[in-house]
Amino acid sequence: MPPAEPSVPKKQPSLIPGAIIFFLIGIGLIYGGRRTQARYNSYPTTKGRVISSRLDESRGGKRGERMYGVVAEYRFKVDGIEFTGTNVHPMMEYTNGSSTARAELARYPAGKEVDVHYDPANPGTCFLEAANDSFAFFLQIAGGVVILLGLFGLA
Repeated sequence: MPPAEPSVPKKQPSLIPGAIIFFLIGIGLIYGGRRTQARYNSYPTTKGRVISSRLDESRGGKRGERMYGVVAEYRFKVDGIEFTGTNVHPMMEYTNGSSTARAELARYPAGKEVDVHYDPANPGTCFLEAANDSFAFFLQIAGGVVILLGLFGLA
């Protein structure tokens, strides 16, 4: 009988490259979210007037529950040119609570004077509330989660 060959443990693939990739993606998401928020907050403002406002009802989520968002139509001028906008936030935001959406809707009655944030390069890109954009916030949270996944991959 030939001598038994010594068993050589199989080499485990290294998780470090994958963890580094997750870490870098996470950093990119956080940076992107912070940069987006900073850009929105740097937009100049001008006075505008609400023409109309309404609740936008949609179906969303896993169970198709009702979601509510606010659409406020407003007009404003930049360099003497009139523009019309409908975004309250930089991106449309929905909530599953109609009372939350109704409270936001109450802030924008027809005829109310409002501050309009607009992109100076394209004033048609406009919105009323820039402070805490949920998409930019989501990017930052997602970045943190991806970083943690990368760190757990190293453990």
